[in-house]
Amino acid sequence: MILVPLTYLFHKKHALNNSETQHVEKWFWQACLSNRYDATVEARSEEDCIAFDELLEGKEPSFAFLIDWAALKNNLIAQRYNLRNAFVKTVLSLYSYADPKNLLDGRSVSFDGLFSGYYKHNLHHIFPQAYLRNNEPRRREFFDSVVNIMLIPAITNNEISDKAPSVYFRSLSEANNEFRDILHHHYISDLTQSGLLENDFVKFLDFRASHLVQAFRVRTGIGSRSEELFDSDPSKPISLLETRVRAFVHNGLRQETLESYWKESIPLDIQEAVNKKIQGDMKRHPYGRDEFARDEVRIQFLDIMDYAKVILSNWQLLGGAFGSKGEVEKHFLAFKNYRNPVKHGRALNEVDKRNGEAAVLWLENILRDAAA
Repeated sequence: MILVPLTYLFHKKHALNNSETQHVEKWFWQACLSNRYDATVEARSEEDCIAFDELLEGKEPSFAFLIDWAALKNNLIAQRYNLRNAFVKTVLSLYSYADPKNLLDGRSVSFDGLFSGYYKHNLHHIFPQAYLRNNEPRRREFFDSVVNIMLIPAITNNEISDKAPSVYFRSLSEANNEFRDILHHHYISDLTQSGLLENDFVKFLDFRASHLVQAFRVRTGIGSRSEELFDSDPSKPISLLETRVRAFVHNGLRQETLESYWKESIPLDIQEAVNKKIQGDMKRHPYGRDEFARDEVRIQFLDIMDYAKVILSNWQLLGGAFGSKGEVEKHFLAFKNYRNPVKHGRALNEVDKRNGEAAVLWLENILRDAAA
């Protein structure tokens, strides 16, 4: 019945703009995960059609469907693969959304007939059933968990057959330099942490289900895109956040003066440190002297904790978005302790990782609200 409001929407407007598309995508994932159309179908169809009318009128529709996030991971693990089950189809839709790649050559997997019974040969058990029967007989109820399913071509599935995950994943990894990226398209962000190389079935189910929950949070608009990237490519949200912090500080200080804010608003020790960096850069690139006189160029030489110090020293102007000075110091420090190991390829302490991810999300929310 989810097709009813969608049919109504596209009857009224055949091509949606980017903003409308994003709203409809969030509605789709929220409706699916909340089991919205399990009951009172006609009333809910009418409600959603009214919301779509508001969307097409340029208004902000409200989709606040109840999703049990606390239970979602366990529900995913416990859900047996069955193409007649709506929840299974939702998970398969998520798999297809990630543009899954063939494990052998990285080519995109075809979705022709995805939800038909004939497609079952293209649905691969990551831990093969034969392997599980011989090695994990006590976990029989989870053999067909939808979390243990991967979309790959039938020919690849046949080649893998009943091999242990440690065998075929290690072999594929050694044979293909792009294998790490291929696995990202199957919500397996880190082969070494997944349990696959140890043939740890329980660890793998927990690992992948956590990533699926994270992906669902992003698709529904509950979580941020950064959450998906923390394990697969943490440098991306770090770089984006640094750019946003820099722009926030620069734009906030520039509002107070038509001239340069540098000498009046930037602490002296930061000015001196930046001057040394610029001098070193000018030795390598002496032709860009005039550029270094501009505030928007000089501010790019600040370290991450320098931005915190600038915010604190200009609290009356910049502090309103942050709540308290203590929170600024705490979250910027956590971000620094997370950022530096990631950027420099060093081992990251688990506590610093979790605190750093929380700091990224906190700063993103602060900057989002400040820009609203």
